[in-house]
Amino acid sequence: MELMGKSLEILLQSLPSKKMSIRCVCNIGYQMIKILNFIHNKNIIHRDIKPDNFVVGLEEKKNQIFLLDFGLAKKYRTDNLEHNEMKTKKKLTGTARYASINALNGYEQSRRDDLESVGYVLMYFLLGKLPWQGLPIKNKDDKYSNILDKKIEVTPENLCKGFPKEFEDYVRYTRELKYEEDPNYDMLENLFVSVLNKSNFKIDYFYDWSPNENNENNDGIEVYDNNNINNKTKDCSYNAVNDGVADAVALDDIDVRKGKNNNIEEEKVNNNEGKNIDENQGNVCIVENIEEKVRDGVDGNNNHNTDIKGDNQNTNIKNKSQVNSNTSRTPKRLSKNQGCQCCSII
Repeated sequence: MELMGKSLEILLQSLPSKKMSIRCVCNIGYQMIKILNFIHNKNIIHRDIKPDNFVVGLEEKKNQIFLLDFGLAKKYRTDNLEHNEMKTKKKLTGTARYASINALNGYEQSRRDDLESVGYVLMYFLLGKLPWQGLPIKNKDDKYSNILDKKIEVTPENLCKGFPKEFEDYVRYTRELKYEEDPNYDMLENLFVSVLNKSNFKIDYFYDWSPNENNENNDGIEVYDNNNINNKTKDCSYNAVNDGVADAVALDDIDVRKGKNNNIEEEKVNNNEGKNIDENQGNVCIVENIEEKVRDGVDGNNNHNTDIKGDNQNTNIKNKSQVNSNTSRTPKRLSKNQGCQCCSII
């Protein structure tokens, strides 16, 4: 077990502007793609990409980003690289704010959906609020439908207006991926490298909450206006090492279900010992092979459906031209990934 630091959501809210600089977001995005590339090569998709599920490490790992909570994860293809069949009329699995258009539209999720969600997370960090947050909702049944309509309405160009074009390219590319298509992870990583290189920066694992040590340019990249949105972060004195309080526990210890208002509720699973988790002990995680946590045949294999779903409502498929349909493209065999030094998975 390993004690982890704060979640990116907590760190975002600790910033005075409640926004992150472009430099900081590029360092985060680069690591997120590395992490997803790793787990996707293990034939697993996460299906709940959001700021609360990414945390920083402690001490010598304080600059690393970690991905938590595989409670909604599943295998998207077999060990023989046979992709799961496309299904429709699925209830949403994940968090509506960051879910892909296809997931909200009731399509079976695949690698493209994890990657599209990352794009919305990164724009949330830059903007402080996404266009589909705070929509007027008459009743609970309208919630997912209204978010879907707004996401389709907001084009990648409008969502990323005022920021480097690479962010627009990222959102557009991930939205246009086909169900079984192999994403170009290297290209996505290089988008963030390109943004930094244009301003004489590099992937240096700088964050807006990092201590300001001999760095006069901690404000990051400031050549983009975005309707007077100030991406500067003047107070960089916060250090994530001070406290590890992000919500995360060992996967075996909880059953994660969606509660009201799309909040996560954690319920203790009956076990032989019947011990409770002490919330005051901080953020405890198990570092081990996540393949053991996601069994073959989960929700899509052998007709064995064990999805943990959202609110008990049907998600109707909307006939929108922006939504991608299934493709018969055969996935290429991916080489085994030995992991990377810059990012980690819990």
